[in-house]
Amino acid sequence: VIETNETWTYTASGFAVSGQYDNLGAVTGRSVVATNTVSDTDPSHYFGASGAIDIEKATNGQDADTPTGPTVAVGSNVTWTYVVRNTGNIGVTNVVVYDSDIGFITNLVSGDLNNNRVIETNETWTYTASGIAVAGQYANLGSVTGVTVSTGSQVTDTDPSHYFGSQPGIVIEKATNGQDADNAPGPTLGIGSAVTWTYAVTNSGNVALTNVVVTDDRVGAITNRLSGDVNSNGLLDVGEVWIYSATGTVVAGQYVNTGLVNAVSLIGQPVNDTDPSHHFGASGAIDIEKATNGQDADTPTGPTVAVGSNVTWTYVVRNTGNIGVTNVVVYDSDIGFITNLVAGDLNNNRVIETNETWTYTASGIAVAGQYANLGSVTGVTVSTGSQVTDTDPSHYFGSQPGIVIEKATNGQDADNAPGPTLGIGSAVTWTYAVTNTGNVALTNVVVTDDRVGAITNRLSGDVNSNGLLDVGEVWIYSATGTVVAGQYVNTGLVNAVSL
Repeated sequence: VIETNETWTYTASGFAVSGQYDNLGAVTGRSVVATNTVSDTDPSHYFGASGAIDIEKATNGQDADTPTGPTVAVGSNVTWTYVVRNTGNIGVTNVVVYDSDIGFITNLVSGDLNNNRVIETNETWTYTASGIAVAGQYANLGSVTGVTVSTGSQVTDTDPSHYFGSQPGIVIEKATNGQDADNAPGPTLGIGSAVTWTYAVTNSGNVALTNVVVTDDRVGAITNRLSGDVNSNGLLDVGEVWIYSATGTVVAGQYVNTGLVNAVSLIGQPVNDTDPSHHFGASGAIDIEKATNGQDADTPTGPTVAVGSNVTWTYVVRNTGNIGVTNVVVYDSDIGFITNLVAGDLNNNRVIETNETWTYTASGIAVAGQYANLGSVTGVTVSTGSQVTDTDPSHYFGSQPGIVIEKATNGQDADNAPGPTLGIGSAVTWTYAVTNTGNVALTNVVVTDDRVGAITNRLSGDVNSNGLLDVGEVWIYSATGTVVAGQYVNTGLVNAVSL
């Protein structure tokens, strides 16, 4: 029985729930006298403070909680936004935003509507930070901490964000007949032979590439792709190597052409690379020039030399190609092998270089008449092993002059006594037939008689009126006298000179 002087106290307990809470206490009883029921009620309230905070971090406007996030060009600007919301039911103060890579984020750009530095339940605060994109997969973590204004409880949240730093790269390696000939001279190839260029294009970056175009500054567009697109996706994927080829024909001399590749990353970053390649078009050639007594006598008659005199032949050998020649052999059709190298092998390596002229000599004794011999040279190119050869003729004329005089008395060849018998005091006529019995024309023909003197009365013979006693020509002279008594002899004499 609760007496009039008593106050009874009851207790109960529970767990606070979030938000505004109310409950009603009620009491009933019965009076001990009147036996009537009495009752009363009393409400009570509390507010369940639920402190909570949320951060949402974005990279270039994209909520990139998981990799890879947006793809951005290496070196470009990256902007991070940190959106902080009060997701509880009570204000939060001492708000601190932090980035795992950047540090404290203090650039609050909007949200504190009443400028009281308390993030109310109806507020959203936005912070920003920026940086320069680095290569590859990037992640950083945004975090926020705060303290509830009534309960002093700490609240916190985190949110990751990602991006991928695109650093495209491409490499082209051009080869000539399989040789990476970046520097001259490259492989030595025979003129007119086939040459094959290969172009190995490698994605050396960290993102796939599209619009891959290979060109050659001498050949043009290179479209013959042999291999490489393993997954047939039309993209030059990271680490993938595409092989192209082109062919041509070797021309003489030093040759260079350059391969060029252009491509674009999937976010539009252009990349390119070049690579030169070289080869040397070997033009093997050799020349021999043969001379007789210093005269280049390719056609007859050549120099005229006295029979029995010395003749000197020179054989001048030149490398008229663009590559060294070895195993040089000089040969003469009459003499045989010519080994007397007198000059020209400047470095004594037995290779006739393109800047060398080798001179050989041989000698012999002149023979009569028209003479011809053929000089020849053979050799082998040092790089291609091709045989080269040349020939050159040379001539001389072996001069063997000859002259005969036939003297007749009254038409009779009276070499021996007594000769014709003539009357004393009668006239006598001597004729002198002069014949060129050699093989060259004669000049300065002079006929004399040991008794008569100079014989100048030439009757006939110079058919072509050239003043020369040509080969086989017969000049007729005559003189007269008076017969004297007894045996008589006189002698005709002719002198002449070859040309």
